[in-house]
Amino acid sequence: VGRGSGVHHAATPPSPPLLRGGVEGFRVVVDRLDVAVPRPDAPVEVAWVERWMHEVAAGFHDVTFIVDEYQLLSTIQRLESRYAIERFAFRAGRGNHALTMLLRKLILHRELAWYPGCGEIAAAHRDDLETELASLLLRESPAGLCRLDHIRDGLHHDDRAFVLGAACLYALEHTAGGDWLSITPPTAGGGFGW
Repeated sequence: VGRGSGVHHAATPPSPPLLRGGVEGFRVVVDRLDVAVPRPDAPVEVAWVERWMHEVAAGFHDVTFIVDEYQLLSTIQRLESRYAIERFAFRAGRGNHALTMLLRKLILHRELAWYPGCGEIAAAHRDDLETELASLLLRESPAGLCRLDHIRDGLHHDDRAFVLGAACLYALEHTAGGDWLSITPPTAGGGFGW
C-alpha cells in the first residue's frame, strides 16, 4: 500500500496469522509492518515496492496486497496476474470513512494488537505505529464523513495508520464465514469430543 509522504506496507493475509479468533471474539494482530521512508531528494522507487511485493509473496501463504491505484496503477497492471491485488476503494471519501471508523473501533475495543516498535523508523524522536496512532486527528467533512489526519509539522504522519486501517478493513470484510473458528457439536453422549 502506498500513501502520502511515505510508502508503508502491510502484508494482509485474509486468514491467520493476521486474524486470530476464538469463542470470546477476535483480535487483529499486526505481526509485520515494513516501512520505506522517502527523502526529498530520494523518493521510494516503484521498483523497490515491487521487489518488496515479490519478497512478501514468497514468504507468506495466501497474501493479498491492498494498493492505492492512484499511486501504483502500473504496479497493479504489471503484477495482478501473479498476485492477489485489491485496489483500495476511496469511493469519494466513503472508503476513508470506513477504514477510519473501523480502526477507531478496533483500538477502543482492544481488538487490535501490535508488537513493540511496530513500523519503527529511525528518527530523533520515537516514531512507530503506536506513537502515530496516539497522535492522529479525526477530521469530519461537510458530508459527515470522517477521515484520519495528522499534525502538519513534518514530524507526525498518518501513513501507517491508513495502511493498517485498509488492511483491517479488507481482512474483516473477507473473513465472514471463514474457517478460522470451528464449532463442534456435542457427541451422542453429550460431550464435546475435544
